[in-house]
Amino acid sequence: MKKIIVGISGASGAIYGLRLLENLQAQKDIEIHLVMSQWAKENLSIEATGYSQAQVNSLADFVYSDNDMGAKIASGSFQHSGMVIIPASMKTVAAIATGIDDNLIARSADVTLKEKRPLIVVPRETPLSTIHLRNLLTLSEMNVDVIPPIPAFYNQPKTIDDLIDHTIMKILDHLHINNDLAPRWKSLPDAKKRSRLIPVTSKNHKFQVSEQGFTMTVLVSRENLDVLVQLIGGDVPHFGVVSTIDNTGKIETHALPSRAGHVHQEGILTEHLANIIKPALQGNAIITGGVHVNNITPEQIDAATSMTEALGEQLVEWLRANPVKPLKISFARQPH
Repeated sequence: MKKIIVGISGASGAIYGLRLLENLQAQKDIEIHLVMSQWAKENLSIEATGYSQAQVNSLADFVYSDNDMGAKIASGSFQHSGMVIIPASMKTVAAIATGIDDNLIARSADVTLKEKRPLIVVPRETPLSTIHLRNLLTLSEMNVDVIPPIPAFYNQPKTIDDLIDHTIMKILDHLHINNDLAPRWKSLPDAKKRSRLIPVTSKNHKFQVSEQGFTMTVLVSRENLDVLVQLIGGDVPHFGVVSTIDNTGKIETHALPSRAGHVHQEGILTEHLANIIKPALQGNAIITGGVHVNNITPEQIDAATSMTEALGEQLVEWLRANPVKPLKISFARQPH
């Protein structure tokens, strides 16, 4: 069984670390050891990752505090198959390059180096100063794999997820883990052929906001003039309420059962969202709602309303920026 250490520092780009954890967890016979800095934990909400700390921890087999200098991964006697620091802040890079073991991420990297085990850093900073470049050169001279999250475009990425997956593919390759996470280069004729097959589209989009320790997401797709919106979030996203807006502006809501004698209450949010986006619609809209925060507080209830408003404003802006030209519709003739 491979044992992989994943360190997530406070650099922007926590989603890279999360996506690596997801893909490592999906592999067979991999044991994941996770350590996150305090600022990495803050970035879960700042960067609207959609993950709570508990959800991130569930992706690993072992989780350590960044202050736990007595953890087993702080010892060179702990045998593992590689360590990845993703994203790697310039502070973390500097600490490793100069041998300053002031936290568990830096200490684990230090012992990985001295035991000559694979170490990968994914530096997330721009522009890079001379000091940054010298520190990265020092790591490279010590056989550290430096893999900046620089996107490729020969594979015609369509979403941010596509850009992220390309970087994670590179990291898995360097860990010698087989994967088909992103399209690989085959040939110039193949690339040209695929470029003709991928249409430019604005049919689908995703919006996220975070407040009071949880995240809400809107997923929107459209067919012709009509729009399907999913409003989900919290610890247990689900589909509990459906609100519809017809082309006259009429709003109707149906709540599904949540448990015996109760129905889901997100209709308050879906109707609020419906009223916000109604002026920007070209046709009908269906809005599903499912937001559940475990042991929700009054402050979080208020936040759900304000986040719905923020998501609605983003959605209105997107709808107006991407108007749809209606398809031609014809109907069968009725016999006389």
